Amino acid sequence: STLGFNLGIRGTYWDFNEELNISPRTQLLYRPSWEKKYAFRFASGVYYQPPFYRELRRLDGTINTGVLAQRSIHLALGSDYEFEMWNRPFKFSTEVYHKFLSNLNTYEVDNVKVRYYADNNAKGFAQGIDFRLNGEFVKGADSWFNLSFMNTQEDILDDSYIRYYNDTGAVVNPIVEGFGVVDSQETVYPGYIPRPTNQFMTFNIFFQDYVRSNENIKVHLNFIFGTGFKFGPPDNKRYKDTLSLPMYRRVDLGFSGLILKGAKQKYDETIFRYVNSIWGTLEIFNLLDVANTVSYLWIRDTSSRLFAVPNHLTSRLVNVKFVIKI
Repeated sequence: STLGFNLGIRGTYWDFNEELNISPRTQLLYRPSWEKKYAFRFASGVYYQPPFYRELRRLDGTINTGVLAQRSIHLALGSDYEFEMWNRPFKFSTEVYHKFLSNLNTYEVDNVKVRYYADNNAKGFAQGIDFRLNGEFVKGADSWFNLSFMNTQEDILDDSYIRYYNDTGAVVNPIVEGFGVVDSQETVYPGYIPRPTNQFMTFNIFFQDYVRSNENIKVHLNFIFGTGFKFGPPDNKRYKDTLSLPMYRRVDLGFSGLILKGAKQKYDETIFRYVNSIWGTLEIFNLLDVANTVSYLWIRDTSSRLFAVPNHLTSRLVNVKFVIKI
């Protein structure tokens, strides 16, 4: 058995708000002397993210010079299992983690623009588990499968709103005509709500193959699936941002071939004498032309009702590239 240990410390100082941060971190790696090749690792540490300009700018455009760095305390436990299948090497990795978040600078996504509250007024957490299998499903070509689950939420410490009820106990909205007469009210504290980056599940496949008669001609397939991120109406009320975007789906297909190899030896009298190899690649992104939604444009009608119009990501795209190694 072998045991490895890493210990580090990092410090940052920003004279803009005179903040000094010290970030200790550690990692343990244990390899037992078992017949099967396993490795276990544990990592922990304190991480700071000092604000940049956009995180200092409030929703009204004023600058808050007192914004502090966001802090995260990480706890991660993982394992690696190396094995052979079809006489080829494979590796299966698992990692589970939990992050304690504090001094959070909350933000909203307005269309495709990120707008910060410019205040360290929230705490939160992020937790999840990742699985990854990679290896030579086709001899000589690496491929992998990834599956991840995550939950990240935050609690804005000073937010609340008023909920109104009629005489039957039903919730009413006093600013909307026809919803009834208000009989009572209560103050509601939303507590933990999903962060904008909350994505419950993601799944990714990257698979490579090549022409049996010529290994210099390769093809790769990339498949991505993910549940939607969180969003809400553009009213600067974070507790409403609990709606989900549609699922994200994309398939990419690529072909690559070796155009020139060993040119330094074959073309001593031409410009190619400086070149070791040239690869050409043709890629088709979003092969199935799926209209993935990245955000919504909110439109208000004459009755003050909001309608969400989706903004879509790029449709099918063809890309050609050349890689020249000298």
